[in-house]
Amino acid sequence: MKNLCKQNHQGGLNMTRKRTVNKSKKMSLHIDLIITLCSILCIIVVATAISMISYNESKKTIKDLTMNHLQQNGREVARSVGREIQIRKQQLENIAALDEVRSMQWNEQQAILIREANAWQYRDLFVAYTDGNVHYAKENAIKYQKEEDFFKLIIKGEPVITEPYIVEDEGVSIITLTTPIKGKEGEIIGILCGSITLDSVNEIIQQVGFGNSGYACIVNNAGELVAHKDMDLVFNRVPFLEQGTYLNELLDQLMAKESGQGEYYFNDGVRYVTYEPLEGTAWSLLVTESKKEQLQPLMRVLWTNIIITLVLIVISSIVISLLIRYYMKNSLERMNKRAKQLGRCELIVDQVAHYPNNDVGEALEVLDEGIKVLHKTMQEIKDTEGAVLESRNEIESMMKGITDEVSHTTSTVEN
Repeated sequence: MKNLCKQNHQGGLNMTRKRTVNKSKKMSLHIDLIITLCSILCIIVVATAISMISYNESKKTIKDLTMNHLQQNGREVARSVGREIQIRKQQLENIAALDEVRSMQWNEQQAILIREANAWQYRDLFVAYTDGNVHYAKENAIKYQKEEDFFKLIIKGEPVITEPYIVEDEGVSIITLTTPIKGKEGEIIGILCGSITLDSVNEIIQQVGFGNSGYACIVNNAGELVAHKDMDLVFNRVPFLEQGTYLNELLDQLMAKESGQGEYYFNDGVRYVTYEPLEGTAWSLLVTESKKEQLQPLMRVLWTNIIITLVLIVISSIVISLLIRYYMKNSLERMNKRAKQLGRCELIVDQVAHYPNNDVGEALEVLDEGIKVLHKTMQEIKDTEGAVLESRNEIESMMKGITDEVSHTTSTVEN
C-alpha cells in the first residue's frame, strides 16, 4: 500500500511537472506574441499618423508654393500681353494723329495707311467715316457698314478690341483695334482701325510652361479660347467648358473679370489654376499646372517613408521579441526549476523568493503556493501513515494476546 501511494504520488508529480512546463512554454509564446503584436500595431499607428500629417502638411505647402508660382508667372504674362496690346494701341493713336489721316481725305490717307501698315506689320489699316462708309487701305475698297454692329460699336469713339476672327485658310487669329480720329477742336471725325494677327500674343503664351503639363491660355467673355498652348483648340473654336468638367464656376469668374485661384477638374486630371483679367481687354488670362505632376515627388517620398516604416517594423519586432525573451528568461528558468523539483518530489521552496511583477511572476507565486500546499498535504499524509502503523502494531499485539489467551483456554479445557 505504501509503495502504491508513492507510485501514485510520483506519477502525479510527473504529470504536474509536464503540465507546468507546457504551460510555461505556451505562456511564454502567448505573452511574446501579444506584446510583439501590440508593439507592431503601435508602431504602425504612430508611423501612419506621422506620415499622414507630414504628407498633408507637405501637400499644403506644395499647393501654396505652386499657386504663388502660377500667380507670379500669370501676372508677368498678363503684363507682357498687356504691354503688347498697349504698344499696338499707342501705334494706332500715333497714326491717327498724323495730319494726312486727320485730313479725312481718302486720297491722302490711303498712301500713309499702307506705309504705316507695312512698317508696323498690320494686316490692314482702314478708316470708318461718320457717314457709314469704311475705307480699306490695302484693299483699296469702300464698304458701307453703318448698319452693322461693328460700326455701331466703334463709331462711339471708345477704343475697342474686337474678338478674334479665325482665318481658317491661313491658320491665323486676327483682332481689330480702334482709336478715334479727332479734329482740331477735339471732336471725333472718324475712327482708325487696325487689323493684326495674334502671333505676338500667341508667342508669349507659347513660351509659358511649367513642367510637362503647365500652360497658359486666354479666354474671352463668350467662353472661347483666344490663345492657347494648343492652337488647334483655338482654330477649331473648341469652347472653354469642353476643357473639363464643372468649369462653369471658373468661367463665370473669368467673365466677371475676377482674380483668384483654385483646383479644377480638367480632362487630363485635377489642375491648380490661377486667373486674372487682362487690362485693356475683355479677356482673362488663365495659368494652370497639373496637380498630379506637382505631387509626384511627394508621392515618391511618401512611398519611401512607407517602405522605411515597414523595414523598421520588421527590425523593431525582432528587437522587441529578443528583449521580451531576455526579460522573461529568468522567470521561465525559475518555472522550469520548480517543475523539475516537482518531478523529483522536492517540495521545498524559497520562502523569501522575489518574482517579477508580470504574468510569469504571478504564475510562479501560484506554483510555489501549490507546492507548499502539496508539501503540507504530504506531511499530513506521512503523519497519518505513522499513526495508522502504530494502530496496526497495537492491533497485532492485541490479536497476539487474544490468540495466547485462546490457546491457554483451549489447553485448560483439554486438560
